Amino acid sequence: MLVPTPEFPTPVDESQPPFKNLRFLIVDDNPDGRFLVSKTLLRKFPKSTIVECQTGEAALPIVEQEKLSLIVAHRTYEYDGTTLVRELRARNASVPILMMSGINREEVATAAGANAFLTYEEWLLVGNHVASLLAQTAEAQSDRRCSTLTPATSR
Repeated sequence: MLVPTPEFPTPVDESQPPFKNLRFLIVDDNPDGRFLVSKTLLRKFPKSTIVECQTGEAALPIVEQEKLSLIVAHRTYEYDGTTLVRELRARNASVPILMMSGINREEVATAAGANAFLTYEEWLLVGNHVASLLAQTAEAQSDRRCSTLTPATSR
């Protein structure tokens, strides 16, 4: 059995439904950081749509109003990374959030509501981590839609 590790998430079949009609939001005050993450995600998911925001003011309405597959968050001029994650999570409880930073903030990122964390040194792995998060989210949503019939309820 293949056990996922932070460095190498479990491989997934990217031709299946959780990987169709993907829409990613990248929130980062640094245009170079947004560019690197965008290009890496487009390499992994060439048919996806990527929305980039430099400020929280621009990003927060998108999080509230649009159907997003996943958010990659770093920081903005208004918010440090953990505050940004809290604000994003407050506006959308279900979208997966991947926080990135130049230093390891995994503990505070997940406490703030991020589903996963990567340092910018690991940016080349962002596509694999996003695929893994999307698969986990789809599986969790599928589990919530299932119900169990018992002899008493099947009549």
